[in-house]
Amino acid sequence: MLHLPEVADLVAVCEVLQDPGANASLVRLLTGPRWRIGPRDLALLGRRARLLVHRAGHADDADADQRLAEAVEGTDPAEVISLADALDTFLVAGDAADDGLPFSAEARVRFARLARELRDLRRSLADPLMDVLHRVLATTGLEVELSASPQALAARRRETLANFLDIAARFASLDGEASLLAFLGFLRTAAQYEKGLDNALPGGENTVKVLTAHKSKG
Repeated sequence: MLHLPEVADLVAVCEVLQDPGANASLVRLLTGPRWRIGPRDLALLGRRARLLVHRAGHADDADADQRLAEAVEGTDPAEVISLADALDTFLVAGDAADDGLPFSAEARVRFARLARELRDLRRSLADPLMDVLHRVLATTGLEVELSASPQALAARRRETLANFLDIAARFASLDGEASLLAFLGFLRTAAQYEKGLDNALPGGENTVKVLTAHKSKG
């Protein structure tokens, strides 16, 4: 279930909200059908991220290049370079953050829109888990994108998303104060199982097993 686009896109947004260093998830969003950022502008965003690190005095050029490659591939646990930090520079009024990098006009607009969207969503991270998830769906238009699919495919994707949200609700029911951070930890635990959440349908035995296993680990 976790690898299906309708779930993976929602999880990617949540990961970026919770962890500004979730570079692989942010790349998924930027290159997806909604934002459609091309390789050139994505590379420039990476260059701006390197410049931010240089300005902070945390890395030299050779180190930064290697760290960026690892971070985008999702293999660097430290993820010192943050593409989200570079994205936030597009929130600065005017061109105060402009470093002369030749971003396309379209990318500048899309970067700013996404940065504002993520900033607004982060303000509600302390809300109950299900409220956060439904707000993400409403704000990002992921549910609308499902409806744009061919009828049979759209119905199947809506069902998958509903199943995922049911699992989230079951997780929240284990702890009335369940947070997005805790839920993402649960998903990482589920991914370690042979089939992850593939068989974890609402009311299914596997759902209960995975939820219980995660709860027992604290």
